[in-house]
Amino acid sequence: MRIGWTSPPPLRVILQTLRTLLVCGLGVCVLHGLGVQVCLLKRLTGVPCFLCGSTRAALALLRGGVPDALRMQPLMTILMLLAVPLGGGYVVSALFLRRVPSVRLTRLEVHVAIVLAVLLLLLNWLWLLRHRM
Repeated sequence: MRIGWTSPPPLRVILQTLRTLLVCGLGVCVLHGLGVQVCLLKRLTGVPCFLCGSTRAALALLRGGVPDALRMQPLMTILMLLAVPLGGGYVVSALFLRRVPSVRLTRLEVHVAIVLAVLLLLLNWLWLLRHRM
């Protein structure tokens, strides 16, 4: 693994990404607030997908309910809690330092990361199935 610095993407790309994430998140929250079942798998089969509960967990985080969010969707809650400082640091670094951190992984490290990500998703899904979220 090599960690270094690289030039940031253009500001418009950063802003477009943030805007897209915000619009998608707000859209899902509005649908959830209207009582629409957003998860197609759960709507059709009654079985939650590995991301079910993410909207409720995000809303719980906004209310300051970290324990509730962790019970609803442990994996996505941890990722959301990490995304705020890491994403904020990335944007600040891009805007003010004009460079961003860069991580280069070897082929083996990429394969290990993929296997770990799949295992985490499966463990999270088992949690959701066991607790019927």
